[in-house]
Amino acid sequence: MTDKEFDAAVEELRVAAPHAPELHQPGGGSKLLSLHNGDAEELEHWIATRALQEPLCVSEKVDGCAIAIRYVDGLLEAAWTRSGKDATQLVAKVAPKRLEQPLSIEVRGELYDAVDGRQSVPAQALRKPSHTGEGLAFIAYTLVGADGDEFLTLERLSKLGFDVVTAICCTSLGEVLDCHRRWKAGCFGRLDLPTDGIVIRIADHEKQGSLGADKKAPRYAFAMK
Repeated sequence: MTDKEFDAAVEELRVAAPHAPELHQPGGGSKLLSLHNGDAEELEHWIATRALQEPLCVSEKVDGCAIAIRYVDGLLEAAWTRSGKDATQLVAKVAPKRLEQPLSIEVRGELYDAVDGRQSVPAQALRKPSHTGEGLAFIAYTLVGADGDEFLTLERLSKLGFDVVTAICCTSLGEVLDCHRRWKAGCFGRLDLPTDGIVIRIADHEKQGSLGADKKAPRYAFAMK
């Protein structure tokens, strides 16, 4: 198989099953993708082509470093960044080490500066294995492979001991744009969090799975800054 054929096969798998074990990163789990983002016109197009008549989950876009955490039998086993860098040692100081239930799951969230809200702070901390974790916090926003929808998932994560993002249910473009206006006015969601926009996700996990992802980001999510 040529490199070109291999790359094409990997991309085909990524689209069909973005959380497949074969796509696992050096940090020990599936790859953390970015988010497509745009303005109101682009959001309207995204809803019309991918999310028409779908309930949407709107949350804060926390300005930190994306982190994935794997738990095995309820114990934190590994954590990694979007680039696949091992972050277990630092994340274990700010995220739950033991879950309320003995589950084997993969949690997604953001490591952020809980003092001044600077994105550079967690980024620098991840480069220092000896960092104490002081001033940092972890907030969860989804659970890989969960059934149901985003609202149930966030409720479940909260019960497991995680701090979680806000979840507002929207059913129209106007409602989403109202959330964005409120965010720009400083009155959307958790005001104690450092944010740089909002994230809109199709709520239903089955629909998310059918849409899959491209090379950059999941097709079932969109960000507005």
